[in-house]
Amino acid sequence: YTKQNKIKTRKFVVFVESSLALGGDNNIGLNSPKLRKKIWFQNLNKFFSFIEMKYKLDVVIALHPKNDPKKIKKNFYYDRKVYSNCTMELIKKAKFVFLERSTSINFVVKYEKPAFLIYNQDSISTSYNKQILEKLSNILDLRKIDLDNDKEWSKNLQISINKNKYKNFYS
Repeated sequence: YTKQNKIKTRKFVVFVESSLALGGDNNIGLNSPKLRKKIWFQNLNKFFSFIEMKYKLDVVIALHPKNDPKKIKKNFYYDRKVYSNCTMELIKKAKFVFLERSTSINFVVKYEKPAFLIYNQDSISTSYNKQILEKLSNILDLRKIDLDNDKEWSKNLQISINKNKYKNFYS
């Protein structure tokens, strides 16, 4: 993993990791989806490879602050660059952003970055998680990408922002 002051990569997009796949707050209680990690990471990396080929951009990972960088296995992200404690800076410098539900959506709005909400059927298997995804999508007019459905990926990748919705996010 790389620390904040060492963000040295060519043009890139960033994936803002949540604690969903690797444990943490999202996996406590009734609202906990039962995520199959192997399928999640296979499809996530397949999607990242698709993005890298389509846009000629690197995909870098902004680790969730509760995920220990020393415990992140290289094969989780197929040797992509992984950064810890610099999510805001990565979002600021990225061409666009992929995220699940995250408070980092505030940085996306602040820096007016195009963003996409990624999910799979496991991650929205609870009504709570599905509602959050839908609300974020509607509030900011963000496109959703279903990692389980690679035939739909290209259709949902229009890179733009709804400036009015971003502007009204805090009001």
